[in-house]
Amino acid sequence: MGLSSSLQRCIELQLDLRAVLANGRTVGSDCKPQSVQPVDRFPDLAELPPELSLAVLSHLNATDLCLAACVWNDLAHDEILWMGLCKSHWGYASVYHNKGNQIKSYRKLYLLLDEGSLTFCADGEMGMDYFFKHGLVDDDPEEIARFFHCTSKLSAQQMRRYLDKHGDILEHLISLQNFNNQFLPNALRKFSLEL
Repeated sequence: MGLSSSLQRCIELQLDLRAVLANGRTVGSDCKPQSVQPVDRFPDLAELPPELSLAVLSHLNATDLCLAACVWNDLAHDEILWMGLCKSHWGYASVYHNKGNQIKSYRKLYLLLDEGSLTFCADGEMGMDYFFKHGLVDDDPEEIARFFHCTSKLSAQQMRRYLDKHGDILEHLISLQNFNNQFLPNALRKFSLEL
């Protein structure tokens, strides 16, 4: 199928879609008009099986998930969704692994981690103090290095400033890098770009 025939087919499909939207009718494979049931409303996620609803909501970011909670309160507050959001942005945090500190709500944890990240982006020292004070990250060079290594929400500039003052954390962060099977200058370039 050439480019012109593909373009022609797209135009035909677009015209068919317009016809469906205009009068609720479509053309079947036998080229005879077929009736289409008009859709009165968007299907309610609460009426779908929970697995399907959660699959749909799992593609939302935190802001959209909070908005969805206005309509689908129980579904949008599901802890699995919020845990996925936490771990996708902050892959490692001490709070995930502290045995004495049970996570009661991943939604609240997300909000704390987000607030800490915003604070860190403004001032690295204040941000880390926030993480320590709320028990999100342990005040330990290795824990901080793992947090930096697995987090996508922190300002690289603030991270560099923080690491300039804390060489022990930088040493641990370097040890977390995987330079195997890489040309050393390229690996170092990649590492310096991440920081």
